[in-house]
Formats: sequence, C-alpha cells, structure tokens
Amino acid sequence: HSEMPEQESGTMEGFQLWLNLPGRDKLCAPWYRDIQSAEIPEVSTDNQVLVRVISGASHGVGGAMQRPADAFPTQALYLDLHFPIEGASFSQPLPPLHNAFLYVYRCSVDVVDASGQATAVPLHRMAILANEGDGVTLRANPGDATPARALLIAGQPLGSTGKRVGARSSSRTNRKRWLLAWLCKASAGPGRQFGRRGPAGTSQCRTNARSEPGS
Repeated sequence: HSEMPEQESGTMEGFQLWLNLPGRDKLCAPWYRDIQSAEIPEVSTDNQVLVRVISGASHGVGGAMQRPADAFPTQALYLDLHFPIEGASFSQPLPPLHNAFLYVYRCSVDVVDASGQATAVPLHRMAILANEGDGVTLRANPGDATPARALLIAGQPLGSTGKRVGARSSSRTNRKRWLLAWLCKASAGPGRQFGRRGPAGTSQCRTNARSEPGS
C-alpha cells in the first residue's frame, strides 16, 4: 500500500489502525476501499457531541465501513468524537467481551465510571478500557481552550497469538515464509529473480518451516 497525504496549511492529524485477522484468513485476497471525509456518516447527540461513525454504529447510525460479522469477527467500532467547547458527556454501549481503547488527540477527556468517578486522559495519550459493564461514558470539561476530540475504538478479541515481523503479525510458519521471501529477494539484488537454483544469476533459498497445530 502507499500513503501520500497532501497538506497545504495547518496541522495534519493522521491515524493508522491495523486489524488482525483469524489465522484461517491470513492469506485471503486483499482488497481496498477509499472513503472520503464527506462519506463518513455523522450524528449529533442530545449533548451536542458530534460523532463521526467510521465503522460500527453509534446512536442508531451505521458507519462508513460495514462488513458481515460472520466473515469479519472483529466487529470493529471506530468513532471520531468531537466535543463542544462548552463541554459535554458522551455514552456508547460496548459488548462486555470486546476490548476497547480511547485516544485523545485534542485537549483532554475524562473516562467516567459507574460510580461517577472520573479519570482524566490527557492530550496524545491512550487509555485501555476495562472489560467491565456494558458501555463507556466520556466527558469533556468546560473552560478548555479548544474543544476536545478523541477516537473511541473497540472490537471482538480473536484470542490468537502472533509476533510482529516488520509491519505484520502471523503464525510461525507464515512468518518463516515471509522472511524467506524477503531474504531471497534481498540476496537476488535489483532486477534478478530469486527462488530455487536455476539459471545463472539466481539464488537458492530454502526453509524448514513446518505446519504447526493452530498455525
């Protein structure tokens, strides 16, 4: 993939989120969809919090990205929250078993628990939410110099294990295959083929990668 942001003035705020796939889908065919800002559904709550629903649903509004849960079990929720300058609270239901986190990219936001106790999340900090209750309540306080903004992201954990290899995470067997391809390509050099030994100028690379239970 490629990323070519264009910025003429002001501050650029960009976020990249990688979602894991079940092991059975690691090698599925890739696809791409570009979503323009104007295509992202929005809803304003009674407290005048503007919610941009990128994925999932909030307050009866479905997100720009919708995928069938049986094929994509992560069921990602991705909300961009814009709080008013005078401060306000926002509540979002969350399935008890879904993992969730909050990232504040302007000002600060409080996470309010069931007893009313607030925990502040400052600018450019992430808060991992506890898997308790059936939702989350957030609050931006009045008097801040700029309106608060934050990302609320949640999803169904897959319970899979993996290790980072470059920008990807996979099973041990797939990691070996990926590393093999990378090493062969590096040894082949620009403009040369790589693989099993063949015509002059090609390189030989082998792997002892074996399928493992659960990989």
